[in-house]
Amino acid sequence: MRILFRFLPVICFLVLCIAVPQGRTQALSLSKMNPAIAAVGEFGATTSDDPALEHPHEILFHGGDLDCYASVDPYFKAEFVIAFSDKEADFEEAYLESMALPAGLKVRLGKFKTPFGKWNTVHGHALPVITMPLSWERVFGEEGLNESGVAISELVPFMPTYHEIIGLVLNGNNTTAFNGAKKRDLLYMGHLKNFFELGGYRTLEGGLSCAWGRNNQTDDPALYSLIAGGNLIFQWKHSMLPMERALTLWSEVYHSRREIADSNHVVTMHTSTGFFVLGKLLFARRWYATCLYDFSGDPLDRKDTFNSISAGVAFQPSEFSEFKLEYRRLTETSGRIQPINEFNAMAIFTIGAHGPHAF
Repeated sequence: MRILFRFLPVICFLVLCIAVPQGRTQALSLSKMNPAIAAVGEFGATTSDDPALEHPHEILFHGGDLDCYASVDPYFKAEFVIAFSDKEADFEEAYLESMALPAGLKVRLGKFKTPFGKWNTVHGHALPVITMPLSWERVFGEEGLNESGVAISELVPFMPTYHEIIGLVLNGNNTTAFNGAKKRDLLYMGHLKNFFELGGYRTLEGGLSCAWGRNNQTDDPALYSLIAGGNLIFQWKHSMLPMERALTLWSEVYHSRREIADSNHVVTMHTSTGFFVLGKLLFARRWYATCLYDFSGDPLDRKDTFNSISAGVAFQPSEFSEFKLEYRRLTETSGRIQPINEFNAMAIFTIGAHGPHAF
């Protein structure tokens, strides 16, 4: 059985090559096959009373993305996203995705942001807040769960709606959650997505996620991490003023079970839980406000837990530019660290034809 799991990516690739020519193709015009190329830039400023910071007051270039998205042919579409900062550049995503497999199957090959919840799938510039939730960042790191591998999804009709089931086999190189596991030790993940139309311009999306893999590089002992999570997103738009009144309530929870070995090779299990609740209100044309509450446990230290609350406002002159202002207060629950207050500002711009973000 373990041998079968190790060769699962190769098996999936062979099935993809055989099945695609037999599926129904989609007619594509030449214009749709031309790549949509866009560049996104992020500039920001921050001020904080955190005594541990070397530069508590900064004006800086956060970085940006260079995005190239297009249909390859009637069978596949592809996307390349290069993330860059003032010092380095790297592929954030580079994947090939099928469009014409039989029975509604979809296969994605390459490097991509994995669908562990909803937050992990969205690029930073498309998120409504400036500061990432610690509950997500302490589990997966600053870049999130961004892996190379294969994902197979199926859309299953079940009254009164459809449900998407996704299975993934990944490299498991995330150094925060899985500690850079060996190449032969793969990461296995599953995600269930549900979407409901509630009527009256209201929708509800829910999901469950689970990831399991090695978290150390030694065979004696071999240690594993299991991370489970859930997400729930409610959206409402005013029927008469869809561009001026809208509300989004977004919550995700992360539960981590991580095996840890001491110097005597005694293995213990450490559990931690974190969650966030986000509210976003579009209160006027081009203006929205946000409020985020975040509770985070540490996957390695049971005593190291934080609460944070942030509030912000954003102005969007168009879909190609955005300006955000945010205040955050971070509190360590045991009182060992004094509360930290910080203000953040960010300007985001896009040039070119950016591909659509997942809803």
